Amino acid sequence: FYCQASVLAVELDGSQHTVVVDAARARFLEAKGIRILRLWDNDVLSNTNAVLEAILNAAECRNLTPTPLPQGEGL
Repeated sequence: FYCQASVLAVELDGSQHTVVVDAARARFLEAKGIRILRLWDNDVLSNTNAVLEAILNAAECRNLTPTPLPQGEGL
C-alpha cells in the first residue's frame, strides 16, 4: 500500500517474500525517496490495533528539515 501524502509504502510480509526480492524492491522505492514500513501479514490479522498505530505513527513522522536546505544554510 502507498500513501502519497506521507511518501510511505506499507508492505505486508508473509511466507511468499524472499530476502533478495524484498531488498531489490526496497532499493527501488528508497531511491525514489519512499519510506517503507514492513509488517507481518499475520500481525495485521491478530494484532490489528498495534498495526494501525504503527502505520499512523509512520505516516505522521515527517522530516522537519526541508530538503534540500535553503541556500546559505547547512554545509
